Amino acid sequence: MSEKSFSRQLNKEAKLREELLDDALKSLEDFTIKQMKDEKTLQQYKIDEIKYKTNINELNDYIEIYKNKIATLEKQVKENDKELIELRKNSIKQESDISTLKSILEIFINEYGIENVVEITKLEKSKIESYIEK
Repeated sequence: MSEKSFSRQLNKEAKLREELLDDALKSLEDFTIKQMKDEKTLQQYKIDEIKYKTNINELNDYIEIYKNKIATLEKQVKENDKELIELRKNSIKQESDISTLKSILEIFINEYGIENVVEITKLEKSKIESYIEK
């Protein structure tokens, strides 16, 4: 082999090595960029996971708060129902008492006359008549 051809051969090989090195460097650069992107994505996933866990904890806290509020309101409703029953009983008793008093007033009026009842009670005649009509 001549010196020229040997020199050309060395230049070709050097050029090939240089191209291989350039390809390797480009591949390494691409890999590094991809690895950096993947690392950034991983960090974002970790941040999102922390946010997600925080949100779940907050939601669970709210669920507990509302469960307690519901229990309190249910207890209050039961108490209100009991109070309503008592008020209805009292209302019925008062209506019964009023009816009884009306009947007694009517008996007095029938027995003694409205004029005597007006004189004894010191109420106006129209007031007594309105009591009987109601």
